[in-house]
Amino acid sequence: MRAVVLALTLALVASQSVNF
Repeated sequence: MRAVVLALTLALVASQSVNF
């Protein structure tokens, strides 16, 4: 579902933000 993809994308962005 779109919601799942959106959630995964947000999680990925958040992870990268924390890393950098």
